[in-house]
Amino acid sequence: MRKFFLYVYMIVFFLLILVISSCKVLNNPIDPEAESYQGYPTVSSADDVEQVEPVNGSSYTAAFSFIFAFFPGADLYHIQISSSESDFDANIVYDNNTLTINSIDFMGGLSVGTYYWRIRAHEISSSQWGVWSGIWDFTLSWEYTFSGTSPLDEGSTFDTTPLLNWDDVTRAVGYDVQVAGSEAGLEIANIIEVTVSEYQIVSAYNYGETKYWHVRAVNEDEIAGAWGDTWQFEIIEFSSINTILASKGLSMQMALIIPEGSTDTYRDMTLTSYALSETEVTQGDYEAVMGSNPASSHGVGNDYPVYYVSWYDAVQFCNALSTLLGLEEVYSESTWEADFNKNGFYLPIEAQWEYAAGGPNHYTWPLGDIWNNWQYIVFYSQAQPVKSESANGFGLYDVGGNVWEWCHDRYGTSYPHTWETDPTGPLSGGYRILRGGNWDSGGSDALRCDYRSYQVPEWYNYRLHGFRVAVGGFGSW
Repeated sequence: MRKFFLYVYMIVFFLLILVISSCKVLNNPIDPEAESYQGYPTVSSADDVEQVEPVNGSSYTAAFSFIFAFFPGADLYHIQISSSESDFDANIVYDNNTLTINSIDFMGGLSVGTYYWRIRAHEISSSQWGVWSGIWDFTLSWEYTFSGTSPLDEGSTFDTTPLLNWDDVTRAVGYDVQVAGSEAGLEIANIIEVTVSEYQIVSAYNYGETKYWHVRAVNEDEIAGAWGDTWQFEIIEFSSINTILASKGLSMQMALIIPEGSTDTYRDMTLTSYALSETEVTQGDYEAVMGSNPASSHGVGNDYPVYYVSWYDAVQFCNALSTLLGLEEVYSESTWEADFNKNGFYLPIEAQWEYAAGGPNHYTWPLGDIWNNWQYIVFYSQAQPVKSESANGFGLYDVGGNVWEWCHDRYGTSYPHTWETDPTGPLSGGYRILRGGNWDSGGSDALRCDYRSYQVPEWYNYRLHGFRVAVGGFGSW
């Protein structure tokens, strides 16, 4: 009987040994950071990618979830994400050791690029963290391009507090903007978060400064896209525009019109400061900008006013001149509508033209309230060189006579609407305004500052039609 119990005892002992040997034995020192710390496996290995999401090497453009192998004895999981595989610890961008389940939704807040992640588990029984898993990688991608930026890249602006804007990006719910005094400075510049595709500079820049800026889009999953191209613009003072024009080989000079200080109520409307070219656009400047001279037979030479130009020709010249000086084009050449928020050249609006023609004293004719035909280029057989007349009170030449001058406005039977600021005339109509009379005018009426004429904008084959250009206005200065 004793032998029987001895045999039973031995069998039980051996079975107990087998059970104990089949259990996982942790061999951990107290310090989990020690070199001999072994921990225990969590995700079995980096090769078991079928147990892991995101799958190693995956690319995502939208939100996703991290899912990793479940460890039965774990009460917590620890996930880390780094922007570097070789120097993982020094480049951690996300660190969370409070997970109670073996998954977590993508937390957002990352920009496009490749990231590396790993996981470890915390065992309930030993209160120890296990070893880190292998390292997996995933890529965030979101491709887009920016367009419609303002101010123009490598362009200029007169505004010391410019509005930076760009076209909307599909899926974007916000944008990050950086502005700096150098391209290298963008690396450390503050990130400005905006919810619309524009940013208003608040603190005024100094004239002569060049600023650099770029933008990136942020989508609904808080994924920040790549930074767009770096753009730059220069803040230029109005007084420098004539120097810039001369540097481009142009004879044109601009005269600043400041109505009664900053604004003026004239004909029950308000005008803000603007500038007009001192003379009608010359044939020399037109050819320099557009590559050809349409004038012939009725006064030809670099210092003669250009003629045989339609309203569309004049508008295209304004856009080309804007581009030449790094300013924004005001006119769309598909719709021929003007965006006066742009900072480039345009045909003067009728109210600007009339106000400037009368000078500070609002004369009846450009050079006074008494008509003297010998003061003006009228009753001539052809156009005359610009500055053949004396300048008026604003320093403008040939405002009366020489060639008719196209204005921006469409023609309406009455003067532009009253009690408006910088009125741009009727919204529709088949004619455009002409002002100032011409060398073949037969009397004084056509040279009055308030005399209005009009013609279809396509009309180019006429020896008496020219133009001068405007810039500024609309509250931009």
